[in-house]
Amino acid sequence: MWVEPIPGEALESWLAAMATRMDATWGELLDAVLPTCVDGTAASYRGAVLTTSLTAQERQAISAATTLDEGQLDSMTLAGRYGAPLITTDSRTGRARTPWGLIYRQRYCPLCLKARPGRRKLEWLLPWMFICVEHRCFLVDACPQCAQLQTVFDWFARRLYPHPDRCDRLVRTSTPPHRCPARLARARPDKLREGHCVLSMQQRLTELLAMPTVDEGVYHRAPVRPEQLLIDLHVLGNWIVKTPQVPELIQVFGGRPTAHEVGKWVHRLSFPALPGQPGSHQAGMPSTDRIALKAPAAWVAAGVTAALVVLMQPSLHEAEEALRTAMPSIGTRELRFRRRKSGIVSSPAVNAMMVKAKVADLTVVQQLRYRTTTDLPQLPHTVRYAGMNPMFHAVPTLFWQEWAFCLDIEGWMWGVTRQLWSRLLVTIGCTMAEHRMKRLLRSTVGAQSVAQFAEGLRTLPYWDSIVAALYRIHQHLQANPPPIDYQRRRMLNYGGLLPEAQWNHLVAEEGFRSSPPTAEAAQLWLTEQLSGAPVATGSLHDRIASTDRVRGTLTPNLVKKLDAVALEHLESQGISGEPTTWEPPLSVLDGVSLPGVPAKAIEPQKIHNLLAAGLTIPDAARTLGVSKWKVRYQIERHPMPADLVASRPPKRIKGRTAIRDGERIQLEPLNDARSHPSRGLGDAYRVDLRTAV
Repeated sequence: MWVEPIPGEALESWLAAMATRMDATWGELLDAVLPTCVDGTAASYRGAVLTTSLTAQERQAISAATTLDEGQLDSMTLAGRYGAPLITTDSRTGRARTPWGLIYRQRYCPLCLKARPGRRKLEWLLPWMFICVEHRCFLVDACPQCAQLQTVFDWFARRLYPHPDRCDRLVRTSTPPHRCPARLARARPDKLREGHCVLSMQQRLTELLAMPTVDEGVYHRAPVRPEQLLIDLHVLGNWIVKTPQVPELIQVFGGRPTAHEVGKWVHRLSFPALPGQPGSHQAGMPSTDRIALKAPAAWVAAGVTAALVVLMQPSLHEAEEALRTAMPSIGTRELRFRRRKSGIVSSPAVNAMMVKAKVADLTVVQQLRYRTTTDLPQLPHTVRYAGMNPMFHAVPTLFWQEWAFCLDIEGWMWGVTRQLWSRLLVTIGCTMAEHRMKRLLRSTVGAQSVAQFAEGLRTLPYWDSIVAALYRIHQHLQANPPPIDYQRRRMLNYGGLLPEAQWNHLVAEEGFRSSPPTAEAAQLWLTEQLSGAPVATGSLHDRIASTDRVRGTLTPNLVKKLDAVALEHLESQGISGEPTTWEPPLSVLDGVSLPGVPAKAIEPQKIHNLLAAGLTIPDAARTLGVSKWKVRYQIERHPMPADLVASRPPKRIKGRTAIRDGERIQLEPLNDARSHPSRGLGDAYRVDLRTAV
């Protein structure tokens, strides 16, 4: 009564063969080989649970009843043959779970069943198996008579004889219920020629899944585990077969799209609606999210083979060309980062390949968004996750000046250019709408200006270097968040920062005096320094002139006092431990050739001497042959000594009082300053003009 298991056979198939040999029902066999309950019968097993995995008690009981080695029994189960994480056991149903979902169906080879009636192979349960390599034919999904999919739900019923060679459909309308009488071996096989790409890719997939790590093809830069390869095949295969172009698929398979070959594949990919499906189901168009579980073997074969051919190309460039061949409509397909509830997503290599295939159809802003010039382009986050983008907290609205100098280009206003650089930096890896990005950054630059600026950059000879610099600072900020939360800084109230009276007092302590326009410019300048965002004001020309007077008044001691004022204002807003300003280190740009020159290349002493001689900041910039914004930046970072500021040639100050030659400013504290608390800081001192000694 002994039945020898065949190589690769599923455990329940072998047990069913034993029951058939002994003319026993499935329940009688289970009672004989499995641990029994108090009533003397074994538990009811449904859904190929025994073929999924065995408990220690089940393994020992079957081995004792059949004299088969426990290790051999494990090799006849999915968990024992393939192991985790390719195969795991669902805790609720006890059935096998794969990266493509729960196993609920099984395919079969009619030629194998004809040669060995009723003996089913373990690999037929795997959803990514679609070919019988031995007979070079597609596995069959449904019964040849009733078209019922061969599932594992009612594989064998306890009270019935197994009949493993017959359709597993249980006809419940009759009394008593009986199985469909059709024999699966009578299904007509769909054979392939020897050496066909589908055959070779099925064998290649089996080899890859047996490897601990897949590092071939596009994965040589970013190796993945076998389970990730299955996920990538599922994602990419769904893309390809959603709207299949049969001639292009045949070309990807390495064949010629002759009329005969095209006709065969059109027939394979066009199947009638199956029993239980709604009448509105479109024939030949399975659900794109469950191609591996619902679709026939030919659909899975087409998608998996084409996807594997693409993934096994030696480079991303060749893989991108193969993908465009297999999927001509990829230019119109939307690329998005799709986060599943399980957290499973396609691998970086597959994301990079899909992005590369769309580069020709992307704008410059989109190319930055997808990081197309990097070795592994990435899909950006969806709008749902864009609001959590940490870059909005790491990037100021006005790009860091030292970095902007290195990226300096002509033709745009300096304040606008700095905003544009920040917009491009935040765009990397983010799909947020431009109007919302503008609102969050408190920017004054519209989306059209950003697009024009980006398109102009692409025409420059150093475009690749500029993009590389933006990617570097983006990676640096992600790995090393700045000490300033710029998003919070943009939301602060700066109404009480550096009022006119306080500025007059600070300047008077240095021995100078100030006019109301200069005091207002000082407040706006300090506000921009703290917030990192532009401040709306009146005439830009008048504001720049007033701000230059502020810079000309700066001394090292005054800068320290202004820094203390700024820190005090931040503390009043509940912020502590942050510096007033910050810039990323320029060492991040080492090795990148950029068009601009850093401001530190200008010696501060030369600027001080020119200003002390009476030149204005624009005049000093023209004398040095550099940008006036670099001169302004150096003065802010390296202010003039107080004696040089005092020795500058006097200029007429608008107002009642003018400083004449030979006079200096002397501050005398008012004796009754404390008795008048309502007075401002400027009222506590009286300006006295005295002849210099």
